[in-house]
Amino acid sequence: MIKPLLYFLFFAPLLSFAQECELFEIRELYEKSVLSEAASESLVQDLTSCPKNNILEGYAAAAHMISAKHAWNPIRKSSLFFKGKHSLEATILRNFEEVELRFLRLTIQSSIPSFLGYKSSISSDKKYILANYFSIDDVDLKTRIKSFILNSGYFDQSEIKYIQY
Repeated sequence: MIKPLLYFLFFAPLLSFAQECELFEIRELYEKSVLSEAASESLVQDLTSCPKNNILEGYAAAAHMISAKHAWNPIRKSSLFFKGKHSLEATILRNFEEVELRFLRLTIQSSIPSFLGYKSSISSDKKYILANYFSIDDVDLKTRIKSFILNSGYFDQSEIKYIQY
């Protein structure tokens, strides 16, 4: 009886750790998923098996929207996109001050066609991200945001200069 209990006490924390999702890896897959259907599928699959938190819920929603890009059936495309959109918006409403969620929405809204009617938060998300940029402690996230600001074409020169100080 003691032996199984000892195994459980020793291995249970390891099993829990194994199921944790590394945010760095999720971010990497997210970036790759825009160009790669395989990365997109892997991102959706990985996020399905992750324990949920606010940030991972946001990535799961964004992953559905990106999956729409790779779908060939128009009905499936629409379904994936709007499912992800509604989920991302709900997650942001519950966590409105979370910079990473606002950044996710900005990356989506800045890259989709206008006819989808999902570009209304670009300005407010830009302002929020810039206002909170220097308070971001996560170096990886800060680097990704900076790269987006420098390369997206959605930020003007004064905004770019602001983050370079």
